[in-house]
Amino acid sequence: MIKLAAPVLARDHCTSNQKDNPMALQLDRITPTSIGENYVFKVDHRDGTGEKSQWIISLELELAVFEFGYRCDWLSSGKSSLWSLYVVEKKPYILGVSPLYLWDIDNVVYVYDWEKLIKSIVDTPYLTLPFTCAFSRGDLLYQPTDVSQLLFGDEDIKQVIEAKFHAASQRELVFSRPYLTHYLMGEQESPFAIIHDDSAIYNDQIFAITESGLFSAETHKPKKNKKKINHKADKLWEGIGTSIQVGARAIAIAAGNDGLFEYQFRHEHQPKQLSSRHTLFANWAFTSIYGSSDMEPSYLAAFYWQRDDQFEDIEGVRPKYTRQFSGIMEEARIFGQQKFEIGLSWGRQEKMYRVSSTGLEAVRFKQGNLTSDDKTAFEVLGLFDLGFSNGTEQVVSGGISYFGVIIETGDGLHVIESSGNTHFIQGPMTRWRVFPRSVQYENYLHVILEDRIDIYSFNNDYFVNQREKAIGIEYKINLPVSKK
Repeated sequence: MIKLAAPVLARDHCTSNQKDNPMALQLDRITPTSIGENYVFKVDHRDGTGEKSQWIISLELELAVFEFGYRCDWLSSGKSSLWSLYVVEKKPYILGVSPLYLWDIDNVVYVYDWEKLIKSIVDTPYLTLPFTCAFSRGDLLYQPTDVSQLLFGDEDIKQVIEAKFHAASQRELVFSRPYLTHYLMGEQESPFAIIHDDSAIYNDQIFAITESGLFSAETHKPKKNKKKINHKADKLWEGIGTSIQVGARAIAIAAGNDGLFEYQFRHEHQPKQLSSRHTLFANWAFTSIYGSSDMEPSYLAAFYWQRDDQFEDIEGVRPKYTRQFSGIMEEARIFGQQKFEIGLSWGRQEKMYRVSSTGLEAVRFKQGNLTSDDKTAFEVLGLFDLGFSNGTEQVVSGGISYFGVIIETGDGLHVIESSGNTHFIQGPMTRWRVFPRSVQYENYLHVILEDRIDIYSFNNDYFVNQREKAIGIEYKINLPVSKK
């Protein structure tokens, strides 16, 4: 575990770009066979422009990346935009990096050049690898290439890497407010009239839930703009929520006593209520949503993909799938309870956890089996030691990331790593957050205290078998299927 600390700027969340936002290239025209002669290299993606992702691949590779996208026919309907992926050994890879956003108690937002800040702390080549992987390229050692598998299979090399991470974890990294001003790219009043309860950035839009409703504002403004976020926010919903979670196609809104709602990006209608049951917070479990409550049993708003076979026999036409609501699945069914017992549960992707009087219960969720009748959608993984004296009434909240499970109690945060290590972070804290949907900051834990923000990076998960682990969600990359 490696930790950074800075004077408190925010009484709210730090946000970063989601991995569902593909790199987009605007083209004036596209030839039938190639984009090479029409491609324009964007200078602001390489000159340090803060609000633009700074690409780390060569110009030659950049062109090859979008040639690949063109061959896959990843074009918008008007052929004015082209999306692509940087692929290494059949796996998508990172193109560049993004800035960091922080809000303070006065509802002022600060935009920082995070990558530049991280580079400033590396003062010896020996620590370049651990600090880069811990705070800049969290995905780097996860890349499932033949080379990485050979390296990690060599115990001598593994021990050298682990020693570097240990050395980095011994560094005391504390940044003062004046020091951080060297990396400040923008400062402005928040586009949201009051301090938001939760926020997320997706597709160059900041979404925020406040006591006045759900709002969005355009962000990542060009360098010439002094304000990096549009000063005017659009109101999307009148309702009151407690937290939001962005998915690939929609936002899950936990609305306390009003239940669980879903706002779909491609539709301008109001969010749809999925459940009227109390929902404290919610997380995406693939296309389904897990609603957590500290007042009544939690539940899964279950969805599945239904295939439309009417075009199945037409050559060259891909099958169409529509998302269908299966219903509300009770916590008792998910965890195999014979009787109800008070305890908070939560889920994300393929993992679901529940704190009970006996410990931490773990379940693997199999989205593809959701419509089957043999109850194979939920596989019990076992019961695990919490690592602390448990009274279920003291559990306040919970979270999951790749590196493990986070449990908030009245006195602080308990982190159970996928490697088996445990950590305790003393409270009280204002807020905390993990970023499993981000591109390069998957193993971050942000903790906002009264006088500072602490940023932790957990790195033992690189050396854990992702398919077999029971603690933490599995890191895997799915490459989209292209047209032939």
